[in-house]
Amino acid sequence: MKSLTLSLTCLCLLLISADARTFTNTEGRRIEAEIVSVSGTQVTLKLAQGATAIFEIAKLSAADQTFVKAWRLPAASSGQRDGPAKGGVYLAVGPGGHRMISKDANTWEKHQEWSPPAHNNDDLNVATFFKGLGIVGGGFSMARIVASRDGETWSDGKLPGGSPIFGFDVLDDVLYATCISGQVYASKDGETWELTGTNADKKPGQGVRWTASGNGLILGVGDFGSVLVISDKGTKVASFTIAGQEKKNANRVAFGNGVFVVSGQKGILARTTDGKEWFNVEPKADGGDFSSIIFDGKEFLASGPDGLVASADGVKWEKRGSGKPGRALRFAHGIAFTWAWPPNKVQISDDSGKTWKPMPNEKGFFVKDVAYGTFSGGAAPKLPGMNGSK
Repeated sequence: MKSLTLSLTCLCLLLISADARTFTNTEGRRIEAEIVSVSGTQVTLKLAQGATAIFEIAKLSAADQTFVKAWRLPAASSGQRDGPAKGGVYLAVGPGGHRMISKDANTWEKHQEWSPPAHNNDDLNVATFFKGLGIVGGGFSMARIVASRDGETWSDGKLPGGSPIFGFDVLDDVLYATCISGQVYASKDGETWELTGTNADKKPGQGVRWTASGNGLILGVGDFGSVLVISDKGTKVASFTIAGQEKKNANRVAFGNGVFVVSGQKGILARTTDGKEWFNVEPKADGGDFSSIIFDGKEFLASGPDGLVASADGVKWEKRGSGKPGRALRFAHGIAFTWAWPPNKVQISDDSGKTWKPMPNEKGFFVKDVAYGTFSGGAAPKLPGMNGSK
């Protein structure tokens, strides 16, 4: 996940790269940098001496926003994406400690697993890249966290006092981990973590299953319509419930174009910009269920009862494509991923859900999340509660 106010303080630093570009933010400040990766509403830029920083695309100039989106979307003439050639990789994770890596979302390598997929502490739920680390969260009775700098050697730890991790988000260059029971942890380097907030109003049976960030907030959603609004550097956690949500694990959230959209049961495609004022939160008896939602850098895609629907603003929706994608949707660096059950039969789309094709997965690994970014290389990181390297 995933935003950073564009604080460009190293304006005079030089970047030795043929791909360097002068980026300008909405305040007119400039910096020389190279795109490393793009994920949802954020771009990771490589600065001088190899340092990287995450920026909110919406804070860039209109010309730079167009450049970033063109960099990450498939080229119409060739069908190729720029990202893999620049060193980034896709990281897919799932139950059983499943992890695998790909440069193009077709050929997967560096397969690792702990056990056959099952609901236990080997569950891996969510993945992200942060400051050269691939970081994965999960667990069943604990907040398990694993991380690597090369995609091969992984450190294995846990966040003390936490419950299973279901969300990673970046705000102001700090990575936040959100747990199913509403604990929020923060890290400035991906290794050292502190508890910043908890959900004091958690109701029995409710839990966070997914998060998104934007407008200075983290929004977490999940069981039975539960919504968490996390603000003030992770220290303020407020709860809200969307009516009519009768199932566990029924809601998902995405952020884009300045708005959060929450998908759910009975026609729910709820919208908010601040977590306080909501639209379309009234369930409809004949509305059908929307099981998942993503933002692909341009528009929202939601998986509904009649297939995929698309919207740029979360208000006006239209049918997208002729097929019916799986229950789950994920998006990373120009590629949409979908699956039903079992989650080893993954479909991918590089044209915003218009067409889908099977993703090669010769080892049959289960997939629960996909992230895109760059491993920095180097020794495995040190994590709290480490069990060693795996």
